[in-house]
Amino acid sequence: MCVCVCPQALHNTRLLACYAKLDRRVRPLGYALKRFAKECDMGDASAGSLSSYAYILMLIHYLQRTSPPVLPVLQQVYTTATQPQEPIVDSWNCYFYQFKNPQELHRVWRRQRNESCVGQLWLGLLRYYAVEFDWLSEVVSIRRLEPVSKLDKIWHKRPMAIEDPFDLCHNLASRIGITKRKYIVERFQAALRYHSSNIQWRSIEHLIGRKSLQKLS
Repeated sequence: MCVCVCPQALHNTRLLACYAKLDRRVRPLGYALKRFAKECDMGDASAGSLSSYAYILMLIHYLQRTSPPVLPVLQQVYTTATQPQEPIVDSWNCYFYQFKNPQELHRVWRRQRNESCVGQLWLGLLRYYAVEFDWLSEVVSIRRLEPVSKLDKIWHKRPMAIEDPFDLCHNLASRIGITKRKYIVERFQAALRYHSSNIQWRSIEHLIGRKSLQKLS
């Protein structure tokens, strides 16, 4: 049997794998976010919600913008004067900075280290999408640090916008209506209230379980 794999999907997978390698906190946060979406019944793209891939892009977007940042924008890291224009897949530039080990990247991307624990970053992620991110005018994008507006992409009529990092015409939230966006944001707000006030909650382990967390280490 012949299995066809989209070349662009391979670059997407490699990009996410590189981000996961950069910081040990990325994987447990990604696991927690996907479990949170599943438990809240908002993680099934076939049912008109967001895919797991879309939620991971949301996580990376936040970790690039928290202060100090946890992750760089790999598509904006290069050693040449301008961004390389290869590889080109289906007319899209699929370049991102690839490294053999995280130390190699840290020589190019210098920044103050973010010392927040996973639990603190989880609260920050909830707060970011519950109250800080402007869903009406902004696009969730991980390809550049500068804000991307819906108007510039002619996505201003879409309630939510999550940009694929390579296929810039692909909005991963294109099927989300106003009601579903309201539901998703309200779930983030409810989780923020709960985890901010529940004195029994001490770490990410209380959200995803100690055994599950151990599997990620």
